Amino acid sequence: MAHHAPDHDVSPGDLLPRSPAARAALASAFAVVVAALLLALWRTGGFAPVPEAPPGPADAPVRNDLFTLEVHGASIVTAEGLTGTSEWIEVRAELTSHDRSPVPAHTLADMVRPTVLPGGVDVETSGLQITRERDPDYPAGYVQPEMTETFLLRWPVPERLASVADVERLRLVVLGAEFTPGFLDQSSAWRSTEDRVADIALPVERG
Repeated sequence: MAHHAPDHDVSPGDLLPRSPAARAALASAFAVVVAALLLALWRTGGFAPVPEAPPGPADAPVRNDLFTLEVHGASIVTAEGLTGTSEWIEVRAELTSHDRSPVPAHTLADMVRPTVLPGGVDVETSGLQITRERDPDYPAGYVQPEMTETFLLRWPVPERLASVADVERLRLVVLGAEFTPGFLDQSSAWRSTEDRVADIALPVERG
């Protein structure tokens, strides 16, 4: 009666050479192959950062968890500020809050970030002033819940600009929003996130 050798599983180690020198040579060859593949990937741009998509037109409402914003245009206007009459970048937009309670208008300051083009000069968001189109002489203290209104969002023209006449377009990046405690202030409030929900390009008119 014939006897069969007992079956046993083959492990990955059984496929490698038993000689330490042969194993070292195989590892060196593998490292060379990997290095060549990485070099080829680098040369073809595989490690290059993904280029940022250009901003799109303002042709549709954009929404985060706090509000829906529909931009209707941008212009340079002359208006009264804390330091007197000056030139401002103004965006006219319909805004609808999704909170069930009134939200302080300044909450929007860090969620809508404008940049002047050409040149890519960032606008100081802390200088944002918000008024209602129906009452443009008085600041809007709160945005009322579930009510669509047309607002005027105004930022001071950046001092770094050589001339207001150089402003051709405005880029608006709209960020996400979440209701969460702050890092130092543990009371919950609406705060911006780093998620971009829209990137809009607007031609700038002269008011």
